This record gives sequence, structure tokens and C-alpha cells, in this order.
Amino acid sequence: LAVDPGGNIIVAGYTGGNLFGSSAGKNDAFVRKYDPKGTELWRHQFGSAESDLATALAVDAEGNILVAGSTEGRLSGSYAGNEDIFVRKYNSKGNELWTRQFGSAEYDFAKALAVDAGGNILVAGITWGSLAGSSAGDYDAFVRKYDFKGTVLWMRQFGTAEDDYT
Repeated sequence: LAVDPGGNIIVAGYTGGNLFGSSAGKNDAFVRKYDPKGTELWRHQFGSAESDLATALAVDAEGNILVAGSTEGRLSGSYAGNEDIFVRKYNSKGNELWTRQFGSAEYDFAKALAVDAGGNILVAGITWGSLAGSSAGDYDAFVRKYDFKGTVLWMRQFGTAEDDYT
């Protein structure tokens, strides 16, 4: 759940059915925007032929909406394996601006999303594999930074020999 600068409400999640249109696969991600009175402004249901989950949401100062989650398929670019992470950006009118997908050959999940004062996007989560350097063991935490155009600025992975979560 997020609120944009105009007071509009944005919600994201996932469904095993057809919320609006047809399902792309096992589970689809969705994002929906309402005005302050609860009138729906726009909605999107999206996914691959496999399971896709929206798990994090943020809004920037211009009202652009960012959704992050995991996919077992290919949304954009190549599929690394098991569960990949995706970050998708919509403008305030609901037009998709870009989608980025990344992951290791193991299980990778987005858990948090934020936008800094410069409009850069930060996604944090966990990985069972190696996203930026070697895995310390079990789940490691990671943080990745994009500029507003979706260009990767940097990525860090860290952890102990035990499970580490963001």
C-alpha cells in the first residue's frame, strides 16, 4: 500500500485468478490505483506463465509507481532460474515505463522498495545464490540501486553463514 503526492492510493499484490482480464500463469502480480474517494483510476494484472508475486511498492515525488517482487518466469530480459526479482515502473497514468529482472540460479526475493530524494530506486531482499559476490551461506541480504531510468548504479550482497534477511 502506498499513497502518491496527490493522495491517490496504490495497492499491489498477487492473485491466483483473473482480477481483471486473463491470468498469465499460476499467480499473477497486480497493481491498482484509486483516487482519494476510492474510485478506481487504473489497474494492471501481469505475469509470466509461472508464478509472479508483487511484494513491495513505492511512489516517487512525481507520482510514478514502483512495484517489486519475484517471478518464476521471464518478465523482462533473461530468467536466471528458480525465483528472480523484478522491479517495474509505471507513470502516474498507469503506463509501464520499464521492467528490470535479475537473479541468481537460486532463490531470490524482493522484500522492500524505496525512492530517495534524487529519484533513485532502492530494492532490498534476500538471495540463496550469488548476486554481487559470493554467497556467505544460506540466505544473504542484498540491496540494489537504480537511477530513475532503471540503470543499475550498484548492488551489495552481505550475510553470515546463517540466514540473513532484510
